Parts: sequence; C-alpha cells; structure tokens
Amino acid sequence: PNDLWRWIAALLEPPDIIALQSTCRALNQVLHQKPVWAVALRHVCREYSLFLPTFPIDKMDTHQLLRAAMGPYRFKSLVENIGSFAGHADDAPALKPAHGPFALPQVAVLPQSGASYLVPGGRFFLTFDCKVLALWDFG
Repeated sequence: PNDLWRWIAALLEPPDIIALQSTCRALNQVLHQKPVWAVALRHVCREYSLFLPTFPIDKMDTHQLLRAAMGPYRFKSLVENIGSFAGHADDAPALKPAHGPFALPQVAVLPQSGASYLVPGGRFFLTFDCKVLALWDFG
C-alpha cells in the first residue's frame, strides 16, 4: 500500500528516498509527492540543525522540497569529490559554483590560515585553519 511506502520513506534519508524512487515507476509516483519531501526536509532540518522557518514548505513545490532536502548531501559531495580546503596546497583543486557566479555583495575571501569573516547580518561567522572551514551560526 502507498501509505506503507510513505511511512518507510519518512524513516529514510533523502538520498535513500531517491534510490528507492529509482527502483520502479510505481514507487517513483508514490514517493515523488510533496508530503514525502516535506517530511524529508523537516528531518534534514532537525538532523543538521537548520532553521526550519527558512523554508516556506507550504509554498514550495515538490522539486524545491527535494532540492532543499538534498542540500547538505550535495554540499558534502561537492567538498569530498571536487574541492579541497587545503588552501596552502598548490595542486588543490578549486571549488566552482554549481550554477555559475552569483551576484553577491562584496564577500571577503579567507586567504590564509587563521582567517575569519563575519557574514553581513551578523548571524554567521566563517573561520578557516587550512584543515577546517567552519561556519558558526550565532542565531
């Protein structure tokens, strides 16, 4: 029954839901629905301590919910597979934006070990020590 599949999906992480969706058309139709991905996004927000009101779940469509729920996993994959935060290494590949450069206000780059940057607005603080890039949430 479809309700059972939705209940199972509520226990899974977003990459696992996508893997389950890819097994057959019937599961794809059952799991590619807004309520399934709304639950997944709420789970991701709890797991990664994301601020849930950032996401207007009622106004988001299924694709937007799926993309938001996959955000931490996409970032982790990007860092592990493409980039390196070893700024001192000459052969370290550079991280590139997935969708081209964004028009942002002037943003400081963390060029050296021990560098830090307070993001405008005062809620987020970046620190870098050649091994770890940390984002601190003061909210």
